[in-house]
Amino acid sequence: MICPYCSHDNPAEAAACESCGATLQNKPKAKLALVNLLDANDKIKLHSGVLGREGDLCSERLAQDQTVSRFHLQVKEDTNGQVQIKHIGKNNPSLNGIQIDYGETVGLKANGVLEIGNQLYKAIPLKVTYIIRCPVCGKAYKVFSSKDRIPVCTSCDFANRYEIAKESAQEVFEDAD
Repeated sequence: MICPYCSHDNPAEAAACESCGATLQNKPKAKLALVNLLDANDKIKLHSGVLGREGDLCSERLAQDQTVSRFHLQVKEDTNGQVQIKHIGKNNPSLNGIQIDYGETVGLKANGVLEIGNQLYKAIPLKVTYIIRCPVCGKAYKVFSSKDRIPVCTSCDFANRYEIAKESAQEVFEDAD
């Protein structure tokens, strides 16, 4: 595992960097996205919000489907990090072929198939990684959590190398391998 601070190549099972002592974390947390089974380019990255034609979780294809309610499903992440969906619309959705009744909350897991109106979506895992970008030169550093910081940019000249220490990590979602 590569240390995000000093770039030392550590053994995969290492808990701390052998060179600088920084804490290493092996697995980033996973999130979910919905991918339309009829159009792989139709992808909705899930977060807490509302899925529907006028919801904050919507794709162009979903917005055009009149069989989808304006506000169809409420999406929340529970305390264990699991995605929960609650039916709040008029037309009944289904998960893995089982109808979700109005007001019912069910767990959505990777590979679950969600039918919303005339659309069929498969839940796929996303990997969350964290990036800190230098405000001077633009170099991106991968870090392990939103709380991590980079003290010095290795690409900047001496006068600007400490500017990166003021920057916070940003979440980036990637398809899980």
